[in-house]
Amino acid sequence: MAKIHRLHGRNLRRDHFMIDRLLHQPKTTVLARSSVFTLSANIFATYLLNASYYASGFPVPYQGAQLSFSAPRLKGWYAQLIDFGKLDV
Repeated sequence: MAKIHRLHGRNLRRDHFMIDRLLHQPKTTVLARSSVFTLSANIFATYLLNASYYASGFPVPYQGAQLSFSAPRLKGWYAQLIDFGKLDV
């Protein structure tokens, strides 16, 4: 007779517990591969965004612009764009 386990207030036979665990718990290789893919996608996207910021003449890279919460800095950056004729406002 199979051993009975208690999980979340339910009685589970040992074989059902193992199958459930295997189906809902990702393997280390899957996690490693998805982490590498995600990091690569992030690096590629950052490269594209930095290139587009550089091409537009924006004075700072993407990360610097997105993470700056200083109104005087933002005004200064946009003032530079206006002075260089990059924004036809």
